[in-house]
Amino acid sequence: LWEKCGIKRENIFYLGKKHNWWGPAGQTGPCGPDTEMFFDTGKPKCCDTCSPACDCGKYVEVWNDVFMQFNKNADGTFSPLKQKNVDTGMGLERALMNVQGLSSVYDTDVFTPIVKKIEELSGRKMSDADAVRAIRVVADHVRTATFIIGDERGVTPSNVDQGYILRRLLRRAIRFGSTIGLKSGDYSKIANVVVDKYAEAYPELAAAREKIKTEIDEEQARFERTLENGIISFPKESVGVKLPEYQQDYIWWVNTSKCFGLTLPVSGIKDIEYGQQAAPRQPKSVFRHHKIQLCVRFDA
Repeated sequence: LWEKCGIKRENIFYLGKKHNWWGPAGQTGPCGPDTEMFFDTGKPKCCDTCSPACDCGKYVEVWNDVFMQFNKNADGTFSPLKQKNVDTGMGLERALMNVQGLSSVYDTDVFTPIVKKIEELSGRKMSDADAVRAIRVVADHVRTATFIIGDERGVTPSNVDQGYILRRLLRRAIRFGSTIGLKSGDYSKIANVVVDKYAEAYPELAAAREKIKTEIDEEQARFERTLENGIISFPKESVGVKLPEYQQDYIWWVNTSKCFGLTLPVSGIKDIEYGQQAAPRQPKSVFRHHKIQLCVRFDA
C-alpha cells in the first residue's frame, strides 16, 4: 500500500506488535495493528539496524493509523469487531517542529512565548543544561493546567477524579520550577501568557483568566505550606500500609487528606515519628498507630 503511494521500499520498515499495535486504552476494549509515519531528522544512524523502533532521535513519529479490528477481552483473548474502522491521528506540534526545521516542540512558536516568560521569571535559559528539563516541565504542565481550569466544565484542584490530575500537574510543575528559582505568583503569570497565546482560538480561556490565576495561586500556596512543614500526616486509613525501601530514589505518597500524590525526589527519610518518640530507622516498617507523621527532607 505504501509503495503504491510512492514511498520507497527502503523507507518502509516492517515491525512487530511491540511497535505496530495500539490499544486497548484500558484492560479491555478496541485495538489493532497500526502503521506509523515518521519524519527523518537527517541525523546519522545510531547503528546498522537503526529504524523508527530506535530511541536515538533520528526518526520522529508524526502520524498514526490504527486498524481497529479486534476487541481485547477480560481473559486476554481477542475477538474480531463487528464494525471495523481506521483511527487516525497526527501530532500537530511534532509536525510543526519538522516544518519549521526545529529539533524540539518547545522551540516552536506555540511554546516560545511561554518558555520566554519562564526564562524571564527564573533567570535561567533553555541553553542551560541543568535547567532545560525543568523549563520544559513547567511550560507543558502549566499550559495543560490552564486549559483544564479554563474549560467550561470548571475543573479545579482536588483529591479526586479530574481535579486530582490537575493537582498533580500543578504540583509537579511547582516542584520543578523551584529548582530554577520560580517563586510564588510566577506560575499564574506563566498561565497568563498561555491565555494570551491561545485566547483567539479558545475564547473561554480569556473569559476564565481570573479564575485560572486564582486557582493556580491558591494551589501553589497550599503545596508550599505542605513542603515547608516537611511532614506528611497519614490518617487512620493508612494503618497497615508498608513503607517502601529507604534506598529507592523516588517514593510515591498518596495522602488522602493533603493529596501529597506525586513522585518527589527524596534524599532520605529522617524518622518515623510516633507522637513525640521517634522510631529507629529500619529498611521497612508497618504503620501500627492511627496517626503517624513521616518526616521527609525534599531535595530540589
